[in-house]
Amino acid sequence: MTLFDAYIGTFTAEFKASDGQPMGAASRGIERFEFDDDSGVLRFVDETAGLLSPSYLALIPDQSLIYAVERQLVASPSFRGNFRPKTWRFDPTTMHPGAITTFSISSDGSLSPACRISSAGESPSHVSVHPSGRRVYVANYWSGQIASFRVDSAGRAHAPDVVVRDPAPSHSDHWRQAETHVHQVYPLAPGHGVLVTDLGLDRLAAYETQPDGRMAEHPASAVTLPLGTGPMHVVAHPSGRVVYVIGELDSRVHIVASENGFPTCHRASISTAPEGYAGTNMPSEVLISQDSRHLYVINRGSNSVAGFLLDSAGGIVRALGHWPTHGQTPRAATWSPSGRHLLVANQTPGSLVVFARSEDGALHLVGDPVEAHTPSCILIRDRPSR
Repeated sequence: MTLFDAYIGTFTAEFKASDGQPMGAASRGIERFEFDDDSGVLRFVDETAGLLSPSYLALIPDQSLIYAVERQLVASPSFRGNFRPKTWRFDPTTMHPGAITTFSISSDGSLSPACRISSAGESPSHVSVHPSGRRVYVANYWSGQIASFRVDSAGRAHAPDVVVRDPAPSHSDHWRQAETHVHQVYPLAPGHGVLVTDLGLDRLAAYETQPDGRMAEHPASAVTLPLGTGPMHVVAHPSGRVVYVIGELDSRVHIVASENGFPTCHRASISTAPEGYAGTNMPSEVLISQDSRHLYVINRGSNSVAGFLLDSAGGIVRALGHWPTHGQTPRAATWSPSGRHLLVANQTPGSLVVFARSEDGALHLVGDPVEAHTPSCILIRDRPSR
């Protein structure tokens, strides 16, 4: 057996959907599973309770610490049963600032809180770490700030040294695009920059970073995507010549030309929904296989994984097909360390699903879905010899 620890970010009972209802079967915090990368089997181990919707997780490079963003938003009860998208606002009396919490990982894989500070904004949706391990980045979705936190020698995040919020007006009249809503800060592998998706502004921006991860206050390049895209997540092709952005609002994957990962122009886009599907479909995650031959997009609504064949330069050659996620509202996915397995988290009713990937890119379900509570992120860590 080749065993790893799989940590699951979740939504707790305090976080409500935009209609005021709980986002699935609420958890109590970060759930931990044992994952066998040979067989694809997942087994629940324990949970770290006492958190407010630790919806996204990130590892420090030496894998000794985990950062979690606590989203901490409670929708006003007055909206229950009376939801009007164009006038949706969170009730200030029930709104809490976001937080970033640092956890140390013990020899048995359990988590212990090391420190907790403000995320420098509201409703943080994503956390990531610079390859140097000396900066942590947070995307504060609701209030629109990007925050860069300095990390000390013990791995603890300190008050941010850079906080950026773009005041530019939105060009869309969609109710979710009234203003800036950053969704992800994606560090480029060489460590020279980060990509930032802004759902509110339909924009992909790149910020230069120093060797220690310190982020510039102004973007070095930016590309405005088609009206109503709603960019959520991005992934860069290893060639450095193209990046892929998924539109949460338009159900498309957008191919953006880039120079060394920095976006230069929008090239093309393709639907991520199954052919003939007419319902709402919101992509939630985009991944490239470890051999760079295939691109996959996770779809909420159609509850499917879309696969695409890539050429050596990162161009999409053709669609491979769609595979059901065997659950609803799939929100996250990640590769196993070997790249043989794709793990998908279904937010409702709450399950983790493992697929084996064939040489031709096809996905095959491994075993039955495993129960989890409102999963929103999957993070896999090497398990030291115990």
